[in-house]
Amino acid sequence: MLHTKEVREAAIAEGREPPAISATRNSLLQVPLSAYQQFAPKVEAGYIAAAKFLHSLKIFKARDLPYQTQLVPLAAILAELGNTWENDAVLQKLAQWYWCGVLGELYGSAAYKGVHALLMKCGAEDFKSGQPYDQAVFFDENVDIHHIFPQAWCKSVGIGPEIYNSIVNKTPIASGTNRMLGGVAPSSYLGRLTKGNDSNPPIAPDRLTAILESHEIEESYLLADDFDGFMDDRRRRLLALIENAMGKEALREAEVPSDHEEEDYYAEEEQEAAE
Repeated sequence: MLHTKEVREAAIAEGREPPAISATRNSLLQVPLSAYQQFAPKVEAGYIAAAKFLHSLKIFKARDLPYQTQLVPLAAILAELGNTWENDAVLQKLAQWYWCGVLGELYGSAAYKGVHALLMKCGAEDFKSGQPYDQAVFFDENVDIHHIFPQAWCKSVGIGPEIYNSIVNKTPIASGTNRMLGGVAPSSYLGRLTKGNDSNPPIAPDRLTAILESHEIEESYLLADDFDGFMDDRRRRLLALIENAMGKEALREAEVPSDHEEEDYYAEEEQEAAE
């Protein structure tokens, strides 16, 4: 991309028809050795900056990266920007570009990972510890995407996986916390959290409400085990979060699809086995 950009700029300066900036397999094979040697250090710096940028968005592991192909233009942009990408105005614009690519599904269909990262970026706190998902907590506690209304409970009341596996019913939770919540109704596990036990001190009700709010969860729906009300409310909340990150209005569909299918369906076998 950097090489074809340079070629394009040279053509414009000479008044010739400018070729497109390209990163296709063909254009990659046509990069001369001299261009590789010229841009290799800059590209390496771009990828290092990309890692720092992604960490700032609470994306720490390769498996949580929504689209690996987006790394290529991201690294190229950062290579061109140099240290200026860390200026607040530039960083905000770059973050908006990134979220538009992820949540607009311009690179594939893994936007659920983008929502997962966005919730952590916006201050989601662990249900049990109340700690935000900064880098230390993320690596120490094995944070992953888990169900809010547990799948065992959903199955027991006749809710199918095409509904309960929606990203709307998932949020970042530490693995130890997820085991403590178990497969019971939300009202039951909220009771466990406020009551505590020998190894887990109780969480004050007001504090638990605030923790749930950090996940864009309205507590009253969990206390009432109201799955449908929760899904509609959280869908609206997540859309607002997405719109804020993208800086534009998101596409809205019917509140409850007639066929009960969710466009953000997530049924990764490894994750389900872990839960």
